Amino acid sequence: MNRLPYWENDLDFEVSDLFPYDMDWRPVSVNSFYGDKMVGLAQGALALGSEFIYVSGLGSGIAGTMTWDGDPEGMAGFSLGFTLMFGYSPAMEEVVSDVLEEGEESGDSALIAGVTECIFRSSSVPRGARKIIMMATPLPLKDEDGFIDDLLSAMGRHCSVDNLIPYYAEKFGFRRSSVPYETDDVMDLRIATVLHSFEMNETRHVVGPPPDVSMPPIFDFRLSLG
Repeated sequence: MNRLPYWENDLDFEVSDLFPYDMDWRPVSVNSFYGDKMVGLAQGALALGSEFIYVSGLGSGIAGTMTWDGDPEGMAGFSLGFTLMFGYSPAMEEVVSDVLEEGEESGDSALIAGVTECIFRSSSVPRGARKIIMMATPLPLKDEDGFIDDLLSAMGRHCSVDNLIPYYAEKFGFRRSSVPYETDDVMDLRIATVLHSFEMNETRHVVGPPPDVSMPPIFDFRLSLG
């Protein structure tokens, strides 16, 4: 069952012309420039079959495996809100959903999250499309460091974690797939589409949130760096 809604709006992410999109030889250690927590996010995401793509926040700054002069929507500067992006995997979807639910129960989380498609471009030329998980809020998080700590802890506790994946990805390279929605089972998608066509609370409870929900408006206030 899908834990997060599908957003019908696609994202664009501009990466450097020199960025090794198809084969990345340092998908973990490249984040050492941004601190130990960013390295932890990269390791934890790979261990769950995902990838730490991007983060932007007042506490974290701009970081992520794909931030070699890269920025979603080609925007410069830094955001007053908070944005975090991972490559999609069912395990990562479970982790993100659980962490956000815990935050809602404690009243500490203002984040919204969803699954969407992201097109990666260099000089406006498409280099690949990925299914991603995105969390965002237009406002600064009350405890950004605490949220990242909770996320790291939840990633390490998940039953699907395989710490050999980041080791081998760093040692032998990490090949990105260019096929969007490669993690979806076609038959499952067809069944979900049929069930969602019935306006019944029972089917909503079974199959989760409806697909193709419009992405909530995120007012992104950015300050130019020059």
